[in-house]
Amino acid sequence: MERREKQMEMRIGVQLTTVQMKMIKMMNKAQREAKKPITWKKEVKNRRRGKTCSLCGAPNLQRLDVHLNQKHNMQRGAEMRKATKAMDKKKGLSKAEGSDDIFSRFEKHLRCLGKVIKTAKANSSIIRYIANEKGGLIGFFNDHDAIANFIIELKKKYQPKTTRAKIHGIAEFSEWLLDDRLSLKEVGVKKSHIKRTLRLAKKYGAAMGPDIMAHEAENRDKIEDICLNQPEIQEVDAALRKPGLEIAGKLQEGEAVLPKDVLLFRDFLIVRILFRNPHRPGVISNITLRDFQKGSDMADETSLHVVKVRVHKTHRKYGAANIIIDEALWRWLSIYKEKGRPLTPNYSEAMERDDSPFFLSAVSTQMTKVGQSLKRRGEALGITDPTKMLPTNIRKTVVTMAHEDMSPKKRERLANFMLHSVTVQEGYYKARTKSAKNIAASFDVAKLVPLEEGHEHPTTSNDVSASRSDVIVPSVIQSLQPSIGEADVGHMSDFEDVQSQEKKRKTHRRRLLSADREQLMITRIQQAVMSNASRIKKKPFRTLTNAVYERMEKEGPLSFTAKAFYDKARHMKLDKDPLK
Repeated sequence: MERREKQMEMRIGVQLTTVQMKMIKMMNKAQREAKKPITWKKEVKNRRRGKTCSLCGAPNLQRLDVHLNQKHNMQRGAEMRKATKAMDKKKGLSKAEGSDDIFSRFEKHLRCLGKVIKTAKANSSIIRYIANEKGGLIGFFNDHDAIANFIIELKKKYQPKTTRAKIHGIAEFSEWLLDDRLSLKEVGVKKSHIKRTLRLAKKYGAAMGPDIMAHEAENRDKIEDICLNQPEIQEVDAALRKPGLEIAGKLQEGEAVLPKDVLLFRDFLIVRILFRNPHRPGVISNITLRDFQKGSDMADETSLHVVKVRVHKTHRKYGAANIIIDEALWRWLSIYKEKGRPLTPNYSEAMERDDSPFFLSAVSTQMTKVGQSLKRRGEALGITDPTKMLPTNIRKTVVTMAHEDMSPKKRERLANFMLHSVTVQEGYYKARTKSAKNIAASFDVAKLVPLEEGHEHPTTSNDVSASRSDVIVPSVIQSLQPSIGEADVGHMSDFEDVQSQEKKRKTHRRRLLSADREQLMITRIQQAVMSNASRIKKKPFRTLTNAVYERMEKEGPLSFTAKAFYDKARHMKLDKDPLK
């Protein structure tokens, strides 16, 4: 202290009293407190160890269960998830669907990225489901095993392709949170937890590929069983036609009709539409009152109406779906609109808007599962196989019938009407006739590998028709069957000799083709070099490949690619000295 006083006296130049020294000390202290302390070590922000409480945000908790028991009087598990859900509601993460909450903002974000309305709503609804039913978003992102457990639950409930779509929705939501700081702050989850969830969602989504392929292969094998034949179509029509027309007559006369009868009349109309317009179920459920009211006459002499549905699965590629309706069906649909729809349970004035769905569910909302509704109706009516009433099965039936009876031009026209490609149409047909082709192939094997006497393969046409059941074998396949008088006589040694000779012949032919291909390539290179001598030094690859494409346009497809052409040219060193 004496040293500091002497320094002060020397600085001021006068001797200070005790009171003056105290005043100077107080001033220095106040000055120091007013200034920010200077730290020589760099501050580390947000450095936390341990776990963070999702309720109060307490960081660095080594024992989260002890903290919950002491401060919040609860235990880890259901109580914590319930409290986190209440906290999400308080933060505004579980508002009504129409409000501008985090879910509606995420849906708008997906719409801006070009997602269709159905996909955007599905992805936002899965996040809303997690927030409301799975312990809240905070608990979902903070829990390391939450996404794995959730995906296991999805696999039990949905098909593989639907499960992958929902996993992609979680990944897109995580990416959006990382880009949107305000939404990230509103959720209240650390970035590292969101990045971990995003990484796992992408990994689990990619791992669904084999399951999807196996499911599609299983569906292809089922096509033959689910397609309808003519008696089954007549059975479905007969089961629905009589009660449907009775209800239509009662509605037209103004008699009392029960709500369940209105739903039966609705299913009758949907089936009648599908048998004439084999569209996807989404086309039927997305018909609005505006679409129906705009249905116009195609021509006076045909008396047909066209209902254009602009919202469906492939509207970006094929445009609006056209539903062609004859005069009788149009009259029944008008009766349903005027007198049947208002009798649906929970009907309100909101269902009179132009954008409201034409076909209503049992609770006066848009139908989301048209196929399941028709399946339940088939079970109630006692139809032999109710699954054959599904719209997808009706589509596949029409496709296979078209391939057997229509010309290629008509098949292409039908594919455009059904809003899918000709390739998809052919795929359905190949799966439908798989058994018939396998039967024909088995006869080819019988010709190549003869059996002992007394164990010949059946070759009569009656046996073939009996073994293939209701499957229609095309004439091309029937021509592959061996005739009745053919004898399967021979020895395995003779067969092996023939096989070895065939193999040698193919190898020799392959060598000749390879030599011809090599000579053709050299000739083309020399022609390209002579015609592009000035440009080939600067840009050899582009010049040579352009020459290949020019030849392909003039002479059709060549027997080699542009890359093989360029590699051969480099091997000949023509890019260095093209004139030699």
